[in-house]
Amino acid sequence: MGYMHKNTWAEEPIRGIFEPLISEVEFKKVQDILNGKKPVITAYKRNNPEFPLRQFITCSNCNQPLTGSKSKGRKERYAYYHCHHKDCCINFRIRKEKLEKIFVDYLKFIKPERNLLNLFEATVKDVYNEKLSVRLNSQKQVQDKLVELKNRKSKLIDFRIDGTISEDDYKFKTEQLAEEIQEHEFRLREIDEIDNDLCKCLKYACKIIENIDTLWINGDLDLKQRLQKLIFPKGLMYYSNDFRTAEISSLFIKKDASLTSYNNMVPPSEFESLSTP
Repeated sequence: MGYMHKNTWAEEPIRGIFEPLISEVEFKKVQDILNGKKPVITAYKRNNPEFPLRQFITCSNCNQPLTGSKSKGRKERYAYYHCHHKDCCINFRIRKEKLEKIFVDYLKFIKPERNLLNLFEATVKDVYNEKLSVRLNSQKQVQDKLVELKNRKSKLIDFRIDGTISEDDYKFKTEQLAEEIQEHEFRLREIDEIDNDLCKCLKYACKIIENIDTLWINGDLDLKQRLQKLIFPKGLMYYSNDFRTAEISSLFIKKDASLTSYNNMVPPSEFESLSTP
């Protein structure tokens, strides 16, 4: 469940009925980073936080995932990403700092400018509203039904005062009407909140996209891997100080891509990739 906050309701956020864009844990992680707080480094795990690109970037020669490890130098140990496939003939390896810098530069290169994000927001809203047109058009019907129910309740009170109906019948009918009124009032609130929730989600998603390189640099291992999977679902191949990929999220386009690529886009399902699996 997601959370909603409204000053007129309560000071603390309340749990809503809608599905969250991302999990509560991930939300707090991103908020901390956007507010300038760095995450606490966790202990060593099988997925080593020192090598977030391990098993994600592949060797240009054999297309097998790179691993990561440290090699002992004269004075200290140096971290490398390298290919460990036994049949690979080039024994590729690259310093951790270099590969990760190239990766961050690539993130900066592919993240869209603000004008494209504005266009993205407008496109998603248009398609979203189109899909919800039937529901939104029912608002008038719900309002009319609500007025009818309240009028019936008012008449019921008059009937009771006149003695037209018994006390038992009055209680039964008023309880029945109260439930129907409550249901229709809830439906109205739900329709009103749809647009607000969508706008907040879009603003939040665009903020993530705008700061994708900073989020990756300062994120913990879990967040980094989520962002990597979101942007490059099939991973990346390192090739001569650059990357090649079979697939890139439609949320991201290269700077030299045409602006018209956004004009015919459908709201990407990648939005859901930020939520907990």
